[in-house]
Amino acid sequence: MAARLRAKPGGDLVRMPLGDFAEVPVEGVFSLILVVGGTLFELASREDLQSCLTAVADHLEPAGVLVLDAHVPEALAVAAISGVREVVSETDEHLILCHERY
Repeated sequence: MAARLRAKPGGDLVRMPLGDFAEVPVEGVFSLILVVGGTLFELASREDLQSCLTAVADHLEPAGVLVLDAHVPEALAVAAISGVREVVSETDEHLILCHERY
């Protein structure tokens, strides 16, 4: 996947550290950290999850934001069938989502 990104126009300009996701192998602090595609659930253990989130906290600016795209496809399918709304409230400044634990 990394090789395919680097092969795209401008791909060589994207900083893409490779390493153990549980350790967040990056330098610096950021105003936004985005975890996409439910990848947080790919961590193998509770300890790995805790390590990752601790490292993320260390890399966030004091007012920084962590955004988790933490959908579970099966849960979304159940929600779609049940008719449960996912978005409860949305404005330019905030988004409140419904969630259920399965």
